[in-house]
Amino acid sequence: MSMDNGQLVALPASPQVFSSINRGERWSDLLFRSLLWGFGCLGFLLPAAIVGFLIVGGGSRLTWNFVSDFPKGVPLGSTGGILPAIQGSLSLAVLGLCIATPLAFGGGIYLAEFARHSRFSQIIRFVIECLVAVPSVIYGLFGYAFLVLFFKFGISLLAGGITLAMIMFPIMLIAVQESLQRVDDSYREAALALGVTNSYLVQRVLLPRAWPGIVG
Repeated sequence: MSMDNGQLVALPASPQVFSSINRGERWSDLLFRSLLWGFGCLGFLLPAAIVGFLIVGGGSRLTWNFVSDFPKGVPLGSTGGILPAIQGSLSLAVLGLCIATPLAFGGGIYLAEFARHSRFSQIIRFVIECLVAVPSVIYGLFGYAFLVLFFKFGISLLAGGITLAMIMFPIMLIAVQESLQRVDDSYREAALALGVTNSYLVQRVLLPRAWPGIVG
């Protein structure tokens, strides 16, 4: 800066100044990229190490009898299988999906298409996001206190399936809502211009284009 007739005049910066600025930006960008790659690789290596440890430690003991047989346990130390555990896990997951899927699809479609810009939709979305952040152990305690003890379902597949559905429901609802909202509005405008019903628009136009995101 210099004074010219009482006014401040900006002088052009020297090439050395620009060179030092560019060098600093390059180093900060390199550091930032290195940190991102490092944390990304660490996030990938941790589950990969767990899976690798299980394969190396238990691969030699994995046999068809171990998968298809029932546990024995009598006498103590006798070999058995894990078939009931596999059947129970699959049954629990299928029951949870059967309960959560229609509720999540219905709620996601309603929030994305029928209450898209309403205050009610924003409140419900906030509540759903809060439910996503709740730890699964809290759902487990709630299911035990409310379903097992209060409704006297006992420690059963039904109580576990409902509890698992409560865990899956907010995640699936947000996926359905966001996938539908990402569909280009030109499809909605074309449907309105043609006079098609909302149900036809959702079933034949929006859901096929939002399906990859929903499945993911």
